[in-house]
Amino acid sequence: MKHILFVDDDANILHSMQRNLKGRCNEWDMSFFERPYDVLDYLNKEKVDVIIADMRMPELTGLELAKRIHQQHQDCRIIFLTGTADLQTAVNSINKTNVFRFYTKPCDLEDLCQGIEEALADLESESFKAIGNQALDHMPVGVCVVDLEARLLFSNLVAQNIFKAAEGIFLSPTRILRAENSAKTTALHEAIASAAFEEEEKNNGAIALPRHCGKRDLSIRCLPLGEAKPNQVLLFIGDPESPPAIDFLILSRLFGLTKSEAKLAAELSQGYTLEMAAEHIGLTISTARTYLKQVFAKTETNRQAELVKLVLTSPATIAG
Repeated sequence: MKHILFVDDDANILHSMQRNLKGRCNEWDMSFFERPYDVLDYLNKEKVDVIIADMRMPELTGLELAKRIHQQHQDCRIIFLTGTADLQTAVNSINKTNVFRFYTKPCDLEDLCQGIEEALADLESESFKAIGNQALDHMPVGVCVVDLEARLLFSNLVAQNIFKAAEGIFLSPTRILRAENSAKTTALHEAIASAAFEEEEKNNGAIALPRHCGKRDLSIRCLPLGEAKPNQVLLFIGDPESPPAIDFLILSRLFGLTKSEAKLAAELSQGYTLEMAAEHIGLTISTARTYLKQVFAKTETNRQAELVKLVLTSPATIAG
């Protein structure tokens, strides 16, 4: 159940809210406080989703309270209730303390409830964004978002490691993506611009970036983010020198393989020959052939290429 907290130094206003919001008791867990410092103490012990605070309180103003709350409790939303005289202060506070919304007193109950619902929805959306970012960190390829100037706005862990390596693609001091030479940098920036304006027919949104360290080229795919973010582009960065790690325990569970069979399947899917895979996991070649037949039977595949395709499209390639 979502937790809503009200703080106002006027006990009559709190009692009125408590009485009028009884119908919401089955949806929200509600707490009511007269003293802001009691709220700060309470937040050290309890999780609160939305706080409705009066702007003018003798011990601590609503603005001061909001600042202290957001120093330690970034995962809650704050709504101010203010008199007309405090209106400009309330407007300024939205930028200074990340206050979600404010209402002038007296506030219509339906409007306030709608504001609380929207604050809860915003909190939920933020939670899903965090989950989405965590999911991207498990992707076996680099994922990042750039603006039209190729300035990096977001990157997952794989992309961050690629940028740290500084081979083929680099981050300038101003976080602009660059390649190893000016011609490739121009080509990269043109691919980004083409994707933003959905002109993929020029290069299919794809570009290879060479690395002068003897490693194979990085592969880049640029895709538009659409109407929601028209000036931003999604980049996928593939590094053929860093194939996705394959979790043999996941393979074992998915296909009913023994650990040795799963290890063999994982090695083969990394591009090793049967002889090399057998050596890596300490098997004789004859034992490896026997295990491979068992793997084919359990995975319902007939050829090594089929097995590799099955493994590489399974969740076993997702980082744990």
